[in-house]
Amino acid sequence: MSLPATEYLEARKSLWATLSSEKYFKWTLIIPLLLFLAVFMFYPLFYCLYYSAHNYVVVKPAEFVGWGMYRMVLRDPLFWTALGRTFRVLVTCIVAELITGMVVASLLNREFKGQNVVRGLCFLPLLIAPLGMSMFWSYMFAPQLGIINIIISRLGLPETDWFSPAWALNTIIFMHIWQWAPFSIFVLLAGMRSLPKDSFEAAKVDGASAWYTFRRLTLPMLMPLVMIIVLLRT
Repeated sequence: MSLPATEYLEARKSLWATLSSEKYFKWTLIIPLLLFLAVFMFYPLFYCLYYSAHNYVVVKPAEFVGWGMYRMVLRDPLFWTALGRTFRVLVTCIVAELITGMVVASLLNREFKGQNVVRGLCFLPLLIAPLGMSMFWSYMFAPQLGIINIIISRLGLPETDWFSPAWALNTIIFMHIWQWAPFSIFVLLAGMRSLPKDSFEAAKVDGASAWYTFRRLTLPMLMPLVMIIVLLRT
């Protein structure tokens, strides 16, 4: 009776040793993530692609139409209008978030009183759910009772309907930047605090200006993080 138990324990130890080896250990860590992506991302993606090639009605069987749906969408002017506006929002938000993140991260990278409080306040927008953020700014931008229009009217300026066709897209861009700029701020701040100080001290001794130091040292060293931000925000 002891022989099978011994063989079982030896086989189990051998399996664990194999999984713990350098060759297979990385796959042991990656496989759960791949399974998660397969269930919650890849399957819905292929499901959508399948039904995009079918004319689906709830009470009838799905009818295969091939590329018909895509041809219909590509010929619709509204599709290209929506695509152009989406591209405008994407580019504007990413550029503005990177610029804001770089400027604010440079300011927060200095030592000053209350720096932890300021960093915490900068991080707050990321903690607000998108629905809560939308409700918050809808009250702020309300045409008559919104705080922003009240301030504008007190300054003697004409009130603006921020959700009108002329301003709605810019309002959405502002709300998006307000919520997601802290992500760029803290990624770049973490990168700045990890940069080697020797290079910056040498540049300071050589009399390099702040702009030259940023352009020649800080920005090139932070480019990998900038690319990660662009990838994640796209």
